[in-house]
Amino acid sequence: MLRLEVQDHSIVSRRVVHLDAYVTDAQGRLQHKDSNTARLTVELEPRLKLPEADTEAGILARMLIVENAAPSHPKFVSLDESLESMQWMVHVLRNRLKLGPQHFSARGASTLTTLIKAQRQVEGFEQYPQLAPAQNVTLNAILNLAHDGADNRYRSHQIFVEHAIAVSKGTKAGADPCPKKLYAWKTEGSDSPGHNFVKFRAKGGQDFYTLTDAFLAQLTPNTSGALEARR
Repeated sequence: MLRLEVQDHSIVSRRVVHLDAYVTDAQGRLQHKDSNTARLTVELEPRLKLPEADTEAGILARMLIVENAAPSHPKFVSLDESLESMQWMVHVLRNRLKLGPQHFSARGASTLTTLIKAQRQVEGFEQYPQLAPAQNVTLNAILNLAHDGADNRYRSHQIFVEHAIAVSKGTKAGADPCPKKLYAWKTEGSDSPGHNFVKFRAKGGQDFYTLTDAFLAQLTPNTSGALEARR
């Protein structure tokens, strides 16, 4: 097997290059072209780069990668499903902020970043930019696969990460599919996040929830009571 590694480059888009083989001497100096080896065609791709960690897009991208089932995960369904799941997750967070984070045990959260970092919201992100060990291992494993062209899972993981970046930046925002809006998600098959939640639909290995009509009906813009809700 031949493995080529590019240590440093300024490639910003996919590029095809053609490589010729050369015979070298004992010191590794080029002698002459190897006429017995056919020219090799190589496609170079830019390295995936997550948004800066201290930005809203940065924490969103990392959360979406960690929280969704990647192509190598047993609960993975398809890249289209994982993209929709990522989009729905962002809608959940935005809807929580709009309705009032106090209803989701996140009193005081005013941005997506502070909401994600709040207790009992997204596991492992409470001390962000430092991730909990399990979440850090998951993130690095997925990123490594997305950069390893020698692995047959490379392309699917690359697209998975690209989707997370696009959703985090809002270039693939998608629509909230629920008429009453989405307010929670949990791993598919898990217990409900609370008695005020009702399951909407499973998507990409996740169960997504809206709120009951009874709970929504009792809310006013100044409601201050906290809803005990666990993701």
